[in-house]
Amino acid sequence: MSHDIYETIRKTPDSQLRVMILQHLKEFFPNDPFSYGSFSEIAGNSEMRARFSEPEGNIIFAGENTSVDFNAFVYGAFMSGKRAASQVLKMLEN
Repeated sequence: MSHDIYETIRKTPDSQLRVMILQHLKEFFPNDPFSYGSFSEIAGNSEMRARFSEPEGNIIFAGENTSVDFNAFVYGAFMSGKRAASQVLKMLEN
């Protein structure tokens, strides 16, 4: 990202950023009326979950199923989000 984009994001109020982000997410991930709140499961052991918690190039995975210790729990989702955010920041630093 260019420096101008960072400045725009920094100066935009959080409430406006939230609306912009949600609009983009709806474009990329339209609501699936047939999912009915379903979820995915990463089959396998903790080693596989640990593998999914590592970046793959510039793609970062998050979600409770990427948590080795707290998979299938909201806390696992929360902690994976914190981990993913740290990974994004580390990528941006490099």
